[in-house]
This record gives sequence, structure tokens and C-alpha cells, in this order.
Amino acid sequence: MELRDYQQAAVKDAVDFLNGGGERRCYAAPTGSNKSVIELAVLDAFPEGILVTPRVEIIAGMLTKKGVPTAGLSEQALADAGLAHRITTPLRLRNRLRDGRLDFEPRQLLIDEVHHSSALT
Repeated sequence: MELRDYQQAAVKDAVDFLNGGGERRCYAAPTGSNKSVIELAVLDAFPEGILVTPRVEIIAGMLTKKGVPTAGLSEQALADAGLAHRITTPLRLRNRLRDGRLDFEPRQLLIDEVHHSSALT
């Protein structure tokens, strides 16, 4: 993924913030700024990080941006492929943590579509 200047600046800011001990920060950017590319670049900087996004369709788009073929995959196959790249949905993450089925202990939690985090669903 080739990052634009503003995307590189956002990735650097987020990585520096987390490496500096920062715990919580929210970023906002307009539609079309390719926020998912920024999120994926930040995720790549943290091998023990995990990216949580509300829908499997979003996981599919992120995997495609990473060059992972997704055409024809079932929802479960997409979810599994996402998890292999440390991308998952809140419910799947919760279930894996509850059942002890996560292969690593996440140290950084990146939340996509954070405005959904307060939803009741």
C-alpha cells in the first residue's frame, strides 16, 4: 500500500502516540480519505495489535487492500482470513477471548467505525 503524505503523517502520529505510552486517541477523517489504509499501516506497526471493525464486509475490503483474495469466500472464511491478519469484529473478538481461542494477547486495540462503539447492537 502506497500511503499519501497526509496518511503517512496520521500513521506516524498514531504510532508515536502508542509507542509513547498513549492509551486512547480518536482520529476522524472525511469520506474518501482511505482511513482503512491508515488503520492497516498502524496495525502493521504493532505485531500484537488487533483491528476491530463492525462488519465482515469491511474486513473483506481491508483484506483486499492488503492483497488477500476474497472473491467467493463465505462469511466464516472471510472472518477467519481477517483474524489471520488480526482484523475481526467485536463479537468474534469477545467470543475468542472468552473461550481462550485467541493465539495472542492483544496489546493494542484499534477500533474502526468508533462511532458504533456506543451502539446497543
